[in-house]
Amino acid sequence: MSKHSSRLISRSLEQAASNPEIDLPILPLEVPWWIPLVRNLRRNDLAPFWQAGIPAVMINDTANFRNPYYHKSTDTAETIESAMIGKATSMILETITFGTI
Repeated sequence: MSKHSSRLISRSLEQAASNPEIDLPILPLEVPWWIPLVRNLRRNDLAPFWQAGIPAVMINDTANFRNPYYHKSTDTAETIESAMIGKATSMILETITFGTI
């Protein structure tokens, strides 16, 4: 999730995710800051950056929708989808290394 001022970061991540060696499906979502949905999402870590005028994006692996153990006592290392984490990490590293941000 990003807003217009963070578009460059979002596009760089999108480009990295499409690298055949990473092949990470992503859904970029650019949102206006003022809509009620976004107000609810201000509880996350990127909100202070947006409020300070610093471009930032939220990267979410949707684990809460895919992992029935998410945030439960059964949410252990064995239930983590390590391939997804590896791809997301590669996407971020490629963006930092070769992106235009």
